[in-house]
Amino acid sequence: MRYLTCVLVCEGVSDRWVLPVLLQRATDQLCGEACLEAVEIAEIRCLSVDHQRPEMVVEAVGRERGSFDLLFYHHDGFPRRKAADKIEAVRRALVESGTDEPLVPVVPVKETEAWLIADPDALADVLSVPLSKVCELVPGRPDLIEDQDDPKRVLVEVLGSIVRRHRRTRPDGAEVERYFTALAESIDIDRLRKVPAFAAWRHAMENALQVLGYRRV
Repeated sequence: MRYLTCVLVCEGVSDRWVLPVLLQRATDQLCGEACLEAVEIAEIRCLSVDHQRPEMVVEAVGRERGSFDLLFYHHDGFPRRKAADKIEAVRRALVESGTDEPLVPVVPVKETEAWLIADPDALADVLSVPLSKVCELVPGRPDLIEDQDDPKRVLVEVLGSIVRRHRRTRPDGAEVERYFTALAESIDIDRLRKVPAFAAWRHAMENALQVLGYRRV
């Protein structure tokens, strides 16, 4: 048995609700499929840091030195060039600081909500909304999710259907957090792998696991 400890730098509050859970599930699946031996994944911790400032990321990572094997760095993938430039700036700053742990980018296009709407069945089940209604609002194919102009608006529309269906008030912050966390726990990872940005994360993760000696060549 080997152990893998990951930390996460991410953008906003809702990302903290979703990404640690989702990435832990996906990493566990990947290790089960591709690693040389059984791997236990520690609970992914979020670092409190301004993700936009490479020097602050370096400082936060420095404080955690020796306590993790791999760093997830989240940045919404729109505009694409801005996201790519920021990731490269953070990667370069970490290398220059002497950080040895691999950095794996987490870059949903256009935002994390795109991954939350990739599985209509999970949406319908978690939100208690008819599947037919969900399918009116989200693409039927996960590879088309990134064509959505505003994934956050789509998710808000699905959440709004709860209000209309049950004649109740709009979900408050605590309820939205529960919904987001439940979605992260329920989304079909195999379906999510068909979303290009998630497939890119998985490929980068495979490479990182190989560098760390966890993955079969």
